[in-house]
Amino acid sequence: MAAAGCGGTTQAPPKLRKADAGALATLARRVETHAGDACATRRAISALSAKTHSLVAAGRVPLRLRAPLLAGVRTLAADAPRCAPAPAATTATATTPAPAAAHAPPPHAPPTHAKPPKPPKPAKPHPEPPHPAPHDHGKRR
Repeated sequence: MAAAGCGGTTQAPPKLRKADAGALATLARRVETHAGDACATRRAISALSAKTHSLVAAGRVPLRLRAPLLAGVRTLAADAPRCAPAPAATTATATTPAPAAAHAPPPHAPPTHAKPPKPPKPAKPHPEPPHPAPHDHGKRR
């Protein structure tokens, strides 16, 4: 502080901007809101992690807050519930009634969007008729 008395200035320690803190708080609340849905919780944690890392990379998080903030996000991600894969489509269609037969095309009918096959190309004629007998092409005997 001696520098302040000599005409120098002292800088306040850097602070996390209110808008950045608000964005992190909103994303943290989303994690809590989706506590019953593992997949939604993981997506919310991913969004929080991405925002945290982008703020740190941009230098918008004070140095004294970086380590605890990143550690907290890492712990949150490590403790996140596993997201179960969606049920297979065959399970869902097994309980769905089949469409009426009148609407389905017969199994032997070709698809309506297919083009008819092209006819085979005719054989190209030989540019010269074949030679009837060997000849000497101008050589004299």
